[in-house]
Amino acid sequence: PADRPRLVRDTLSVDKLYATAFLRENGIRFPDGRFPYEDFVFTARVWAAGPRVALVPDRVYVWHVRRTAPRLSISLDRADAANWRARTHACRTAHAILLDAGEKRLARAARAKFLDHDLRMYARELPLRDEAYRREWWAHTRDHLAGYDAADLARDPVSPGTLIARVLLASPAPCDLPRLRELAARPARLCPPYARARDGTPCWSADLPGVTLESLPARPTRLLPLAVDAELRPRTRLLRLRLHELYGAVARAGPVEVEVEWRHRDRPGTALRRTLPLRPSSGTLWTALVPVPFDRLAALATGAWDLRLRLRFRSGAVRTVSAHALTGPGLLRPGAVPSHRYGVVLVRPYATHSGALSLRVTAGAQDTARVLRGRLRRLLPRAG
Repeated sequence: PADRPRLVRDTLSVDKLYATAFLRENGIRFPDGRFPYEDFVFTARVWAAGPRVALVPDRVYVWHVRRTAPRLSISLDRADAANWRARTHACRTAHAILLDAGEKRLARAARAKFLDHDLRMYARELPLRDEAYRREWWAHTRDHLAGYDAADLARDPVSPGTLIARVLLASPAPCDLPRLRELAARPARLCPPYARARDGTPCWSADLPGVTLESLPARPTRLLPLAVDAELRPRTRLLRLRLHELYGAVARAGPVEVEVEWRHRDRPGTALRRTLPLRPSSGTLWTALVPVPFDRLAALATGAWDLRLRLRFRSGAVRTVSAHALTGPGLLRPGAVPSHRYGVVLVRPYATHSGALSLRVTAGAQDTARVLRGRLRRLLPRAG
């Protein structure tokens, strides 16, 4: 493990086989009693004992998820702040185990994993929670991050997870939740406004000028948290994309074109792609107007379609991003689109938990009737 510190990111215990003699010799057991996220602690004890590890490329574990179940699994039941407290406790315990074993490199990697994975996952969901949860979550996370040393945050200060942590530590109360949600997305998006401190240094916002972003423009283009707005009006069958400048980094790379990919969420390999030029607009934007073939999407498969964009630059760099779903009058509203093939295609654009644009497509009389019946059932209790 010391030669592959990224192993600490794999905190599951169910996707591995263990030599039981090794576990007995090193006294490695699961924590006693109820211990949410006990995998984190068990796996840290394994890595700390310095085992020999063989990695295989095969899929060895399949997790079936039913998000509508009356009782969710621990890792999915995140609506209560107690779940976050349990997770941070498990992460802190795992870090201490690695540090006590003298595995400083693994311990530092464990903290980097917390910032890049755990913190981003819960930050994406903050806009979904009530005010009491947000305040409790924010205060607890600040206490947890206070235990980090300067080196934990200085290694890559503008990486998405580290930047979220720096905003948390700089603000006593919850702030900028929509922007934090977008930054926590995968891939990350840093949405405007792009503020500068009084001396011209890029910073998070006018309210938090101490959270500086001076190293952000120097990041490789493939790692920049580029923000692309997506405006979709189903009746026009057009998708308008707008790529934002980011402290001069986008202009230097030179946007050339965008490959627009609609990817079906439940059918790997089912996708529709089209490449269009990106044209400069107003000095700080690059735009593209993309026809959306709802008929072809419906012919490939009904259901949820996610939007992915591949931005190509004169420098040769390629950056894959998702698009921020714009809201406003006439946006993110379902529409019925006439179709030669089906008569009508129902299109419902929506924003995912991370703020990205996705579509739900339904076609044909039977599917349309089923959707309408479902909506009617949801409306009737409200009317009652």
